[in-house]
Amino acid sequence: HIDRVVRLASDMNVADEQSGKGLIKNRTLLLLGVAVVLIGLVSGFCLLISHIIATPIAKITATINRLSVGDVSVDIAVNRSDEVGQLQKSVAAIISSQKELATSMDRVASGDLTAQIIPLSEDDILRQACSNMVKALAEVVNEITSSAEHVASGGSQMSASTQSLSHGTSEQSSSTEQVSASIEQMGASIRQNSQNAQRTEQIA
Repeated sequence: HIDRVVRLASDMNVADEQSGKGLIKNRTLLLLGVAVVLIGLVSGFCLLISHIIATPIAKITATINRLSVGDVSVDIAVNRSDEVGQLQKSVAAIISSQKELATSMDRVASGDLTAQIIPLSEDDILRQACSNMVKALAEVVNEITSSAEHVASGGSQMSASTQSLSHGTSEQSSSTEQVSASIEQMGASIRQNSQNAQRTEQIA
């Protein structure tokens, strides 16, 4: 009987050990499955965050790079309300400001010095410099125009003086001719009187 009890106890221990091993194996598999699911969820979440944040940031970076080399033809869409959207709004404002400044400078380059370039703030050094340049160009053009008008006025006065001098010379020449004609007439009269006197002496 004792051997039977010992054998039964031994069998029960073996069964319990096998059952414990099976339970541990099942729990291990369950934990591995949960870990795989969690890793998949985390990876998907990371990819989603990358698509939501990284892609717009890359587009904003590309736009800023084009602006940095003077390309004001770029544009950017503001389609978000988070921090990325705030960044999009800031870049869009920079683009609008640069386009406006480029348009004003094009007007100045075509000769329109009435273009108004107003600084956006006290720290807007670029617009202040452009505004001062346009004012200086306008002053130079006004001085050149005034000088040209003075030169034209002086030329007109000189032309009038030349015409007056020419007219005076013509009158003087006419007077000289008249005096010369009078002298010739006087000479002819003197010669005629001399001849008459000689004839009178001969007759006498």
